[in-house]
Amino acid sequence: MKSILYILLLLLLSCEYLTDAAFTREVSVACVLSNYYERQEIYIYYTSEGAQNIRNRDSLFVKDAGVEVSSLSQNIPFYLNKNYNDEHPGWVYKDSGHKLKVSGGTTYTLNIKTDAGTVSGATTVPDSFTIVFPRPGEYYEPESILTAEWERKPGAAIYFVEHLTPPDTVFSYRTGKYEVRRFLSNFSTTGNAFALGENSVLKKGNHILRVMACDINLKRHLFDDIDISGLKGGYGYFGSAYVDTVSFFIK
Repeated sequence: MKSILYILLLLLLSCEYLTDAAFTREVSVACVLSNYYERQEIYIYYTSEGAQNIRNRDSLFVKDAGVEVSSLSQNIPFYLNKNYNDEHPGWVYKDSGHKLKVSGGTTYTLNIKTDAGTVSGATTVPDSFTIVFPRPGEYYEPESILTAEWERKPGAAIYFVEHLTPPDTVFSYRTGKYEVRRFLSNFSTTGNAFALGENSVLKKGNHILRVMACDINLKRHLFDDIDISGLKGGYGYFGSAYVDTVSFFIK
């Protein structure tokens, strides 16, 4: 699911916020809370009149913000960290002290204080659910069209689904080396089923299916192209997702 957050960050960083009046520096926020993450991450940038001309995006990162995420049972501060080996290297705020527990059906509030003002937000994580088919660890025939199914629960505005094929050794022109990779395909649906292998034979080996139930804030930003979603006092998005994953095999 990191790939989804990375896409969202690219969208955020490519935005320019221009007005007819004199430009006023504000704050852009990118955050998706999820049970899938080991640690939650929040990206906070200053807006810019000419974002596409800035070579070093880190120069826009807000490094002295006060950041806190709360629920009825938690009140967790986030601290400035540096990502080195990640899809999105650079500055980030993480719950690096006490870990924020993200649970289905729970509402979380965000509070960010910067020299450009205060940004607040709220998101309710979709209820927890389970992928009911395919079943974990089971083997299926290669000619089969497998219809993946999962429980439909409250709070999910849309589902984002990732299908990872068995590992394969491929040559990387970027690194000049052979690397082991899984081919990733993804799709979205408002239903709770999708056919795998409908247009091709499913490859022999271990497959991974990951289903992400997105809340309305994430759906509006990712699929409806809305600049401000789940936030007040700034740009960007504060959303959440509940994720379930299953590993299965093709004979």
